[in-house]
Amino acid sequence: MLMRIARFELAYQLRQPPFWVCFAVFFLISFLSIASDNVQIGAQGGTHANAPYAVTLTLLFMSLIGMFIPMAIMPGTVLRDADTGMAGILYSLPVTKTQLLLGRFIAAYAVVAIAFLGAPLGHLTGSFMWWLDPEELGPTRLDVYLQVLTVFALPNLLILGCLFFAVAAITRTQWAVYVALIAFLILYVTAGQLIDDPGNSTLEGMVDPFGIQAALQGTRYWTVFERNSQAVPLEGIVLYNRVAWLGGALALVAVAVVRFRFETQPRRGGGKAAAAEPVPAPVARPRITPAPAGSAGLAQLWRQSVEEALGVL
Repeated sequence: MLMRIARFELAYQLRQPPFWVCFAVFFLISFLSIASDNVQIGAQGGTHANAPYAVTLTLLFMSLIGMFIPMAIMPGTVLRDADTGMAGILYSLPVTKTQLLLGRFIAAYAVVAIAFLGAPLGHLTGSFMWWLDPEELGPTRLDVYLQVLTVFALPNLLILGCLFFAVAAITRTQWAVYVALIAFLILYVTAGQLIDDPGNSTLEGMVDPFGIQAALQGTRYWTVFERNSQAVPLEGIVLYNRVAWLGGALALVAVAVVRFRFETQPRRGGGKAAAAEPVPAPVARPRITPAPAGSAGLAQLWRQSVEEALGVL
């Protein structure tokens, strides 16, 4: 049942406009970052535009602004049933909340990951443009793109997806997700400023959920040759950062599944059944007999036709 729910959710999300908009936007930004001199993200002095170091910084930056992809996709998997009035029907089916939530979570994250693939595809496509100076390019290494995706970019999207999904599942409101996003950004910026000190390099690398500081620390003393030829290894502070944040994010989803209420309305009155509201008695309405149309009917027809025409125009 879980996989059936995941397949249905995947097909549903792939038909939604946010998926295609995110894919196109990230493809375009990454394409311009390497194909245009006006957009510079990853390349630095002496480093090839498609060097492993440049690819790492570009996709790390794209995953940072990519937090809006899970923001646009993940909460809706939990909230749309109540918005569409399908919650009562869905919750009466022979499906557990674990199957429902995990099935939708897996499918939604797959859609987020596919949408983000526009970033590496755009960067890779831009590196083949004919107007680029060949001396500014190195060999194309697909293994570097794969390594950065699996170690940094996709885990970053998973961490953010877990956060937004858990907040939506626990609170059942979109406003709480917006508040969580704002709080996350404030804490991220504040923490970076408070511990920005050479003596706190380990702590700085650990508290960064995107792994940007961990990657920069691991490559701080690299030469230009190393930046052009080596990918950031999954070891040391990078490994500890990834394990800690991914473990915490998945634990947050587990808490959300436990706390999720498999009911159409939130509980009120401290767990006690809310008092039933009185149903108003039916009111007898006078019977209306339509009058013959005549000239009034023609006038109504003309006015309605004019309004419909103006609405189309």
